[in-house]
Amino acid sequence: MHRTFLLALLCWSCSENPQALFDQDIPAAPTARETESGSVFPGPRVFPPEVYANAGKLAAFEDLFALDGVVRLETTDASMFGEVTDLLFHRGHWHVLDRMTHGVCQFLPDGRFVRRFGAYGEGPGELATPLVLRACFDGNLSVGDPTQGRIHVFDPQGAYLKTTDPRIAGKLIMPRFAYVWDREDRLYLAAFGSVNVETPLHAALDHQGQSWSIAFGFGTRIESVHRAIQKGSGTKPFTAFARIGERLWTGSPFTTHLDIFDLEGRFLGRLGEKIPRDPEKAIQPEDIEDIHKVKDPGAKMRRLVSKAANQKIGRIGDLVLVQVGGYLDVYDKNGNILAGNIAFKPFAPIFATGARLAMPVTPGLEPGRITDPDLLEALASVDAEAEDNPCLAVYKLRDDLFPQRQPR
Repeated sequence: MHRTFLLALLCWSCSENPQALFDQDIPAAPTARETESGSVFPGPRVFPPEVYANAGKLAAFEDLFALDGVVRLETTDASMFGEVTDLLFHRGHWHVLDRMTHGVCQFLPDGRFVRRFGAYGEGPGELATPLVLRACFDGNLSVGDPTQGRIHVFDPQGAYLKTTDPRIAGKLIMPRFAYVWDREDRLYLAAFGSVNVETPLHAALDHQGQSWSIAFGFGTRIESVHRAIQKGSGTKPFTAFARIGERLWTGSPFTTHLDIFDLEGRFLGRLGEKIPRDPEKAIQPEDIEDIHKVKDPGAKMRRLVSKAANQKIGRIGDLVLVQVGGYLDVYDKNGNILAGNIAFKPFAPIFATGARLAMPVTPGLEPGRITDPDLLEALASVDAEAEDNPCLAVYKLRDDLFPQRQPR
């Protein structure tokens, strides 16, 4: 029986056994097991037939996306940043999360600097290792910090609103912060830590009074990976996790398929399982079989993570883009595949930002890393090297690729 991968999450408290909390029974959502039959996903196709027919011709990134422009992010004393860990276009502004300067820089669509919020520290709205920037409930912004085990919330103008640390029975869950929080009283948390392989992989938390409680768990763990992590692999890869419409799409660093659940944790179906992947570029089921039995499971797991699996899930307009290592898969919102194994060799991390895709272009990037002639010409035209901050290479779906791309 296949089990979805456990992301190694650190939990701690003042008790002698900090993970003992997750030995207890976690209520599983009904029909939340991936092995159950009767899948209702994929669903009905949402585009005219010619959309699917044309998309089948895709072979490379350039077949899917066209350069929409380059945004030169203004450099000021307040707006300088060093390591982009997340990027979001939200309510008419670019938001850049920077790990090195512990904050979020906000820019207008043309790159002019607006404001900065967040700072280093342990207080309200202060950050240590910010890794995740997400839109959350009521149109606000949230920053996930795994070092603190906290999620900080800011309004669209950067004003601090609140901080939460998902504590259960006084113990702090410290994930790598793959989460969905679009309702203030319900937080979906991907791949929380547990010493028990039978514990559901993901959890839905409800906020009651001043604390969180586990409403239900969903998804299952890969036993061999779970046991390897228990031996101390030191690997904490990111689990792809996103809400698309009324469904939760979940990936794994140790598989190349997706599992889909509804908002009550019911398993709906599996995507991408039958797409053949190059063994040199993507993880294979046999790679993780009995991984806990090797002499150094941690070293092997780190190699496999770098080899690639599901790394990102994002909405691009009315489509869903999944990065699987060096490949891109494209689905409609009901899970029907439009194209798979699109060759992709990015020069920087990619970020789905609503209707567009963005990649930061760092000044002084090694020559030869960028091969797109349109991008090279655009960078030269804006004098990209004149700013200390990265530029954003912004791509849009090709207009001629999906005719009549309107949902039925």
